[in-house]
Amino acid sequence: MNRTRLLIKTRQSQPALRNGTLTWLETGDPAVLAFRRSAADSDIICVFNLSDEERPSGFEPATDRVDLLSREGAIIPAGQPWMLQPFAAHWLQAE
Repeated sequence: MNRTRLLIKTRQSQPALRNGTLTWLETGDPAVLAFRRSAADSDIICVFNLSDEERPSGFEPATDRVDLLSREGAIIPAGQPWMLQPFAAHWLQAE
């Protein structure tokens, strides 16, 4: 229930997630789904590992990104490849 509340609260607080345009991103892996939602001053990259194995994300962010789904506010650093845990979901906002 707490996770669901976090998802709803985060989505409601982000204009790009509510009504932004959607652009699919190529990851090079059919088990990794990624897209960008953009609206005015808001830009969020959503990345999902749909497999039960760790996978590379398939891209390196151009700017540091804060994971909005991380309670700790995890940072994904710019220009570095990163791995996705099994069945992971990330909503990344430019820092």
